[in-house]
Amino acid sequence: MLESSRRCFRYCFGEARRELQQQRKRNYYRDKKEEILIARLHEFNDMPYKATTRPSPNGFVFSEEEIAIDAVRQRYIDTAKRMVKDTDPNQLYGTLRRGWGDSQLQPLDTVPLEDLARRRQTNPEEFFLPKT
Repeated sequence: MLESSRRCFRYCFGEARRELQQQRKRNYYRDKKEEILIARLHEFNDMPYKATTRPSPNGFVFSEEEIAIDAVRQRYIDTAKRMVKDTDPNQLYGTLRRGWGDSQLQPLDTVPLEDLARRRQTNPEEFFLPKT
């Protein structure tokens, strides 16, 4: 009887601990995201960013380096999303959009994908793409 109550206590305590850890992780990423937005705002306004020494609402303190690295990464992600959104679908998907598939591609084990991508960019007519 005593052993079964101990097992139940460990299991219940473990579940509660996992929930607390998950909540803390969510709070950490939420606060970090807000701090990155503040850094980006400083960047847009040509102001230097200085990380605050005061803890966030959930008690986290972030270093300048950590926020700067993530702000740069966020800038790259935003730029990539905008470029993909504004790019002509034929340029993005090539002949896949027309239903032909990439029949011109050779098997993967013979030609590296980087070479195929480079060749597709330099010679779009080989892949039935319009020249840009």
